[in-house]
Amino acid sequence: MFGDTLPWARGFDPQSTWAAGDQAGLEGKEYVVWDETYSSFVRLRIVRNSAGIALEGKRLVTFKAGKLGTEVDGYARLPAAHCYSIDHTYTTTMPANSLMYIVVEGPTLILTGLAGDATNVFSADDFVMCLTGATSQATTAGRIGAGTFAITGNTAPTLVAEIFGQLGRAITARTTANTNSSTLVKMKGRW
Repeated sequence: MFGDTLPWARGFDPQSTWAAGDQAGLEGKEYVVWDETYSSFVRLRIVRNSAGIALEGKRLVTFKAGKLGTEVDGYARLPAAHCYSIDHTYTTTMPANSLMYIVVEGPTLILTGLAGDATNVFSADDFVMCLTGATSQATTAGRIGAGTFAITGNTAPTLVAEIFGQLGRAITARTTANTNSSTLVKMKGRW
């Protein structure tokens, strides 16, 4: 942990107001702050958007190869992905090459899948994981769904991948009618 004073406010894109060099050394730093909305601490990490496209808050992202913990290169698209949520306080997209916060641990809002199917059905306290997306830039990527964790019909590698792919627990329950819905999740802070 690097302290509890953020270098910029949550939900704000500081790039337009910073001078050259002001961002040096911030990638990978973590901060623990109090979230007034959810009356809980949240652990945030600063990462650079290296995806080449603008990324939206409330979506899951994966780290760029060779840049674990410092750069993200697109939305998560596989259930076993090592992914984190872009902070839900961003109301606009984060431009390519910008710095932004991801939520490592604590409460955050994440969008559910676009299909009204079984992946959107989970109760409060159920484990959630990343849904399968077509590509790391697809509208179906970077979303949460129900963790199946079913022993019957699953191969051992698939089950292990699903267990390691757990993001945390849903605080908000969802049904097939809740597509593309902001869902409160308590991220479990895995590394």
